Amino acid sequence: MRVSIFEKQTHPYITLQQVFIAQNKPQQSLLISERGRAKALVDLLLIKQSLTPQPPNLQEIKKIAQEQNATLVEYSVIYNSELYIWVIPPDGEIQFRTVNLPQDISLQQLVKVSREQIGIRGRGNNNATPQTYDATNHLQQLHQLLIAPIADLLPENQEERIIFIPHRELFLVPFAALQDQNTYLIEKHTILTAPSIQSLSLTRKHRQRVKNLPGEALVVGNPTMPKFKNLSPSPVQKQKPRK
Repeated sequence: MRVSIFEKQTHPYITLQQVFIAQNKPQQSLLISERGRAKALVDLLLIKQSLTPQPPNLQEIKKIAQEQNATLVEYSVIYNSELYIWVIPPDGEIQFRTVNLPQDISLQQLVKVSREQIGIRGRGNNNATPQTYDATNHLQQLHQLLIAPIADLLPENQEERIIFIPHRELFLVPFAALQDQNTYLIEKHTILTAPSIQSLSLTRKHRQRVKNLPGEALVVGNPTMPKFKNLSPSPVQKQKPRK
């Protein structure tokens, strides 16, 4: 419920981002973008760690990129008309790009058909028949919108990590499957996603804190699954947790 209520109150954050971009202050706009996302999750993590909620500043954001040893890419959808993209390398300056979104198809619809194109369907559609699309490659369209404008800022070494911080419907983007001509993005880069930059820092601190705590793990094998076509129980999954 808390997440749902907060999502309905994000418009002021979007407007503030626009104001700072109009003033040629992209780094300040990034701070607003970060403050306006995943707030309920961040607050929960902070409460569990007995910390006072406080959004990261620019130096802390750069430090998080260094700690993660990864290039951070944060997106912000601006009223379905523009896309703001910030790139934070682990050893460089914050870069900003803006992209005009297409008017002939909504970003939400483009993401939806792209997922269906590779056989990903929403809940309740497990038995749906995959659709066949025309020559327009929606995965390439998404690559053109999300990756091409920042391609020169991404690491060339495919072993170096990129952490995407999506926004709104971009959380459903199959980043690994995005295509540049006949090459998938996962063939060029090591890819992760996160709800916010601050959450990366908080989860890292949490892992460090619990790493050496005594405890036991509950491992479950071969659970009762929903009914999918062409799926059957796997005896191997019962054996693995016993090892």
